[in-house]
Amino acid sequence: MKRWNRLPCREYRQILPGALALSGVYLVLAVCFSFFSWRTVPALLLGVLFTVINSIAREWTMQRIVSWAGIGTGRLYLKSYLLRMTLAGIFLAAGFLWLDPFAVAVPMLGPNITYRFLRCTGREI
Repeated sequence: MKRWNRLPCREYRQILPGALALSGVYLVLAVCFSFFSWRTVPALLLGVLFTVINSIAREWTMQRIVSWAGIGTGRLYLKSYLLRMTLAGIFLAAGFLWLDPFAVAVPMLGPNITYRFLRCTGREI
């Protein structure tokens, strides 16, 4: 059985700049259009934290699936997906209850924007 890395580093290093860039754009728009509050910055950080945790968990799952060579991999992927989406729901609920809800959701779009940008520039994902 092939060993997998304890902490995958590659994917979140590509996704983090996209999430931070979206957070910066949201922060500038919040200041310009006067909807900035003390809750905005922690909400953006919470969204970026979820984005990093999600990308690390997704890459860890993919490494585990490859190392298991087909034995129970569908179930492992489904459990990982459900856990990550439950975690997203918890982060969004925390944002809606105590912080700025849209500021939590904006960095979560970071992976999608980053993947599209990397695909357009011809870089490897």
